[in-house]
Amino acid sequence: MNLEETIKRMELLSKYDTKKALNEWGEPDCKGWLNIGVVPDSNPFFGRREKDGNDMYIMVNPNAEQIDDMSTFRYRNVTYNTKPDGTGLSNNLPVNDLRRVKIYPEYRDTYYGDLFLGKRKGEQGEIMHKEFMSNLNISGDKVILKHDSSVKITDGVIKKGKTNSYSNNSDIGIYFWGSKKIGSDPSNGQTYTYICTVPLSDVYDFETNLERFPSLDQAMQEHKYCAQYWNKDKSNAIVVNTFSRTPIQAIRDNTNGKVYNANWEEIDMQVESKKPKGNFINEYKPNTCNKADLVSINEVNAKSMLQRHGDSGFIVISPCRGFADFKLDPNDPQSKQKLSEINNQRVREMIQQIKHSGYSYTPVYGGFIENAGTEDEENVYERSFVIYNKRRDGSEGDIKKLIDFGQALAQQYNQDSFLVKARGEKPKYITQNGDVDMEFSGNTSFNDFSQEYFTDLHKNTDKYAKDNNRKPTRFSYVESYINPAPQCYSERHIRSLNGEIFLTETSRRQKAQQAVNGKLSNLKSFAILTSDNPMGKKLSSSENASNYESLMKDLKLGNFLYFPVKGKYNDIEHSVIIYNISLDDAIYLGDTYNQESIIYCIPNLQNSSVHYEYWERSAEGKPLRKTIERDEYVDATNDKDMFTQISRKFKIRIPFFENIEKVCTFIKSRMKTVNNAEKLLNESMSNKYTGKHKMICRYKLYTQK
Repeated sequence: MNLEETIKRMELLSKYDTKKALNEWGEPDCKGWLNIGVVPDSNPFFGRREKDGNDMYIMVNPNAEQIDDMSTFRYRNVTYNTKPDGTGLSNNLPVNDLRRVKIYPEYRDTYYGDLFLGKRKGEQGEIMHKEFMSNLNISGDKVILKHDSSVKITDGVIKKGKTNSYSNNSDIGIYFWGSKKIGSDPSNGQTYTYICTVPLSDVYDFETNLERFPSLDQAMQEHKYCAQYWNKDKSNAIVVNTFSRTPIQAIRDNTNGKVYNANWEEIDMQVESKKPKGNFINEYKPNTCNKADLVSINEVNAKSMLQRHGDSGFIVISPCRGFADFKLDPNDPQSKQKLSEINNQRVREMIQQIKHSGYSYTPVYGGFIENAGTEDEENVYERSFVIYNKRRDGSEGDIKKLIDFGQALAQQYNQDSFLVKARGEKPKYITQNGDVDMEFSGNTSFNDFSQEYFTDLHKNTDKYAKDNNRKPTRFSYVESYINPAPQCYSERHIRSLNGEIFLTETSRRQKAQQAVNGKLSNLKSFAILTSDNPMGKKLSSSENASNYESLMKDLKLGNFLYFPVKGKYNDIEHSVIIYNISLDDAIYLGDTYNQESIIYCIPNLQNSSVHYEYWERSAEGKPLRKTIERDEYVDATNDKDMFTQISRKFKIRIPFFENIEKVCTFIKSRMKTVNNAEKLLNESMSNKYTGKHKMICRYKLYTQK
């Protein structure tokens, strides 16, 4: 059969006119062609000839020129045969059948593999893979998955069921949200959010698809969990598909903010979210007057400080050890005090050594709760130092010399290993002998892997448990902290002389001012919102505090940078500025906490301005919609009311509601022409609502005609 006849025959087969093709041209001669793979369960002749199976084998003409136009090559030089040696019946196959194609391993990384699996990505694929994995919500060696559903699941697992009756399904299996962003489920209710964790090794990056599966369902046959972006523009959450039954770790009821375990037993979030009172400055500066609380490294100012000073590399090491290292009996009531005194002395000694080395540093503390819910419950803090690859004069040091310094400290303080993060390299543990003990995945910051580091450290300091035939202490990681900013000049001077890098009030104020003035680099958007007083209805201080703690946990779970602020609109309001948050996520949080309004802000770095948008819902249950826009804020530093306070001396007010003072004069004369005037008037005067809500009601009465 010549080329022209072959093409005509293939055209008939492409129209599935198999009978006409066989009558006119007969069987093609596929003998000697390569069998490079198989398409299971796709034989159109199945049942007509008992000697043939239900699979079709992919046959390729080995003598054909391998051209760049792969579609043309497949059209002319590929057919599908009922036998792997090419002696059976041949036919074309529908596109849907080709989604099940399986290419033999020896041909996957060849031109023939590229015909069906797409071109190999090479180094660019590895870069794409790292970028995608960095957007997954990874904690240690686990991936945190969220599943939204309107159904109450009582058997402790997320599994396949009828859509919207058991647990939400995709076309293939079930799906979760697995990104750092707060993703909401657009196809189902959001009554409950089920949180699960799965091993990182079980999650396949189908977005990059380095193994080149032709379809998602085939990838899911090889991997338990397959992750990809929800939208093609990659701006939304990551969706993770699976066939696997996935155990539930925690459940959040979005109607009341309560959190439960898999058995629907309420978890006391007050225990889990305990923030330490005071700080540890007195460990190296006795009799300090600074009584401020430790600062979470998730707060935007602390996180940016660590990343800014650590950009040239750093090491993390602790001088502290446990009871067994000093031959102390943990059952002796005085041993804990002795251990504290010994470790405090070691902290002071390490600070002096760092000072003499010329490096700068920041003390960092990993917070744990031991034996939660028992009489022995206790807050414990593991102390370490981030030592930067920078001299106190600001010059960059030699990372090799810093590693040697860390190795010497590890030997002196009997630490098994210390953590090293060099610029452009993965974080890794190095032993006191200089060997690499373990390497982290990804090029992450200290903030990202602090939980794993402090958990390993805490396990090491608890080694006495085995020495005394004692059960290991039950503990749970809470958060990592740094010391607060200096409270006076003398404290600032002493801490600075020692080489400590610390927070300053100035940096906080400057960062906030830069944000609202459109001058904060790498800032694409920010939102201002609160969890207090849903729909403007006053709640008790304890109820508002509970909502605020829940909001903080959501922000940390989503890995958002945020900065707590206070507002005063007749009443005190606890709000947050959330940096680089998408509008969808800001609206999701506003919906989650049933807020009457949120403010979404888009900075313009080119002309140092910010576009402020006021998003409001007309009534409870209605969606948030943009109602007012402004391109400026008002300096409210000297005002006593109607402001958002970012620091002690910096207040702003966004002028969404102008001329409020004039409202009262006109309300009665306009009542007959304003929609819902009586309702608005009553709410504007009722003490059941917040001052901000009453102000909005007055504004509507004034502006509507």
